Amino acid sequence: MKDIDYAQCNVKVRIEEKKLLTDGQLRELIYAGDGRELRHLLVKTPYDMYLSEDQDPIGSTLMGLETDGGRVLSWAREIAPEPQIVDIFGLRKEYHNLKVLCKEEILGVSADNMLLSGGMFSIDALRHAVKTGTSTLLPEEMLVAIRDVMDRSQEQKDVQQVDVVFDRYYLRQIAAIAAEMEEEAVLSFVQYNADLFNICVLLRANKQGYGRTFLQSVLSSAGKVAKSMWIEMRDKDLRALTNSLLHSPYSDEVRQAIESESGLVSIETFEIVRDNALTEYLKKAKLQAFGPLPLLAFLYAKETERKNMRIILKSRRAGFGRDVAERRLRYSYVI
Repeated sequence: MKDIDYAQCNVKVRIEEKKLLTDGQLRELIYAGDGRELRHLLVKTPYDMYLSEDQDPIGSTLMGLETDGGRVLSWAREIAPEPQIVDIFGLRKEYHNLKVLCKEEILGVSADNMLLSGGMFSIDALRHAVKTGTSTLLPEEMLVAIRDVMDRSQEQKDVQQVDVVFDRYYLRQIAAIAAEMEEEAVLSFVQYNADLFNICVLLRANKQGYGRTFLQSVLSSAGKVAKSMWIEMRDKDLRALTNSLLHSPYSDEVRQAIESESGLVSIETFEIVRDNALTEYLKKAKLQAFGPLPLLAFLYAKETERKNMRIILKSRRAGFGRDVAERRLRYSYVI
């Protein structure tokens, strides 16, 4: 598809971009004095439609964020010349629900409150696939992922592996979408995302004591850097691993996650750096009038905005200090 085919779509994207929250607006929400002031500030945002008079502003807005995610994806599918571009972020919701449902099945607990509505597949369809390993609705890639996760759970009930295994399959699926679209900008984004994911997995493996066999089975092959390079780093202690990562193609990103006191890379900080790096990578779309990158960037910007809103509102509800929310905030797509 020619880049010019996205021209009309991108005009609509630019209109929606103007509604994105700035860093200043997000910080106003953090520092709002009480519920009344918070409600007053929320009324000025696109999330005012979810405020309810008979609920506190935190509760009603948190519920609205879930609805908003589905609304944005539906809107994007209507205007996108290639609807599969939306799946690069839309599939995250499906894989999130699969993570929750598989953990339910493995642990024998209920976690319905963690499920997200408004996806491509109903919760019942996903739950059936998890219980049976079969489905007439889900694509084969998802069924393979489900079977892999459930097979691993028979060997050891380690729910921490559920997330990383599903993330690997998610990256594989969106890499296939990018290759099918033959859009270099989209493919480069997916590869960058996969490489940063692999660094996160490597750091988690180091922290939790997982070996090379585990890494071989969960690292993504969708990145630019070969899996073998990351695997070779596994046997090092955290200091040696930090040094190796500082000599990798992603030294700039790693450097941002190094703790000042220890001089070691922090996995928790790197996960924030990863999100911020993807935002910065997509900001080039602001200068593009054609092609799919502006829509892709907007979808990621909205996803990040909702994440920031959850961080702020849940921190307020839990009574955390304002500095806690500020440290966890991701970069906004707009200043």
